[in-house]
Amino acid sequence: MNYPWYTTVEPGTALSQGDLLKDCPTFTAQDRAENASDRIESAFIAQKADCLVLTQACDLEQEPRAPFVTLAPVYRVDVYRAQWEKGRSATGKKTDSEAWRNSLDQARKGHVNNLVLLKEHRVDGLSLLPYQIVDFQETYCLPRTFLEKWVTLNGQTRFRLLPPYREYVCHAFARHFMRIGLIDEIPLDFASAL
Repeated sequence: MNYPWYTTVEPGTALSQGDLLKDCPTFTAQDRAENASDRIESAFIAQKADCLVLTQACDLEQEPRAPFVTLAPVYRVDVYRAQWEKGRSATGKKTDSEAWRNSLDQARKGHVNNLVLLKEHRVDGLSLLPYQIVDFQETYCLPRTFLEKWVTLNGQTRFRLLPPYREYVCHAFARHFMRIGLIDEIPLDFASAL
């Protein structure tokens, strides 16, 4: 079954879960460990990032319920590969094509807790969006009013993930944060002690 992953929405359309925001203004903290006397204000930098709206559509439709919007960065697969190789090299792991394909396959299957692979978007044989990776390692939270004004002023048509794909991504986001590792696990032979 071929069910589309995306639709396009005009700039005046209200913000919703699953919106892909190109070059969205975000704020992040730099690692300023080299000088403990640095002012904390100087540690924060503004940057642009492609992001996916994670805040639920039902909350965004009721203005007082979502004064802030949660976003996750989205990377083209080829751009993400460079980050992946750097991280793997630093830990002495393989970075060859086979390791990369295996890593992508694990993300595709949902076996990498911080990553979700998004399908490319093709229309009439033309690729409008490449394959992309959503990474939950660093998320952003922006005031809703700021983001809504930016979307309007930006004036760009944007892509929006359709159900069930947007819920799939948000389910993966929830799994990323709800993982629990027990310190003292229940032994396999617990039944014999009863």
